[in-house]
Amino acid sequence: TMKADEKYSWLKDIDSQALGEAILNMDKAYKNFFRELQKGNGNCFPKLKSRHNSRQSFQYPQRVKIEDNNKLYLPKIGWVKAKIHRPITSIKTVTVSMEANEFYASILTEFEDIKPANNGQSIGIDMGVVQFATLSNGEVIKPISLKCELKRLEILQKQLSRKVHSRYKGDTTPQSNNFKKQKLKVQKLHIKISNQRKDYIHKISSEITNQYDVMSLVTLNI
Repeated sequence: TMKADEKYSWLKDIDSQALGEAILNMDKAYKNFFRELQKGNGNCFPKLKSRHNSRQSFQYPQRVKIEDNNKLYLPKIGWVKAKIHRPITSIKTVTVSMEANEFYASILTEFEDIKPANNGQSIGIDMGVVQFATLSNGEVIKPISLKCELKRLEILQKQLSRKVHSRYKGDTTPQSNNFKKQKLKVQKLHIKISNQRKDYIHKISSEITNQYDVMSLVTLNI
């Protein structure tokens, strides 16, 4: 195996199941590519991961443990402190990702089927541009307000544009430490805005599904 070769001895520091998952993902990507190639679509060549990208991740299929709802055991890493948002009983897979120098663990788990409201109520939902959504009962759901965050993002991006960095392909100008620090600030604010939007959508959708058994939406490419 490659682990026996001194050139690849660093593979011993990585969990074998995580390596296996990476190989399976690569195999799936190439199978999809050759299938699409037979259909005449040659623009779907697998994209290799880069260490320079903001988001990097790997997956554990098994052997991950949780203790006291504040510790997570990862093979080859050990126990790490974690903020666990809800009780977890059965773990299927864990995807560990790093984004803007922050680490996240997405846990795939099993739980009981969500029970519907079972009240015979139905609702129609019309997605909008000015308003987030309008319900058939006349209720209007306003969009989330992110004026402060977007204004802050505009300021940070202007500051980033003034830092020393490579301005075109082939430019050997090294990125300054100030550029890297400012870029990290922009990335973190992007993540914060994205999380705020996701949180808002999940809260609205949970509120609607808890009240109605049947929901109808207009099929539009929005």
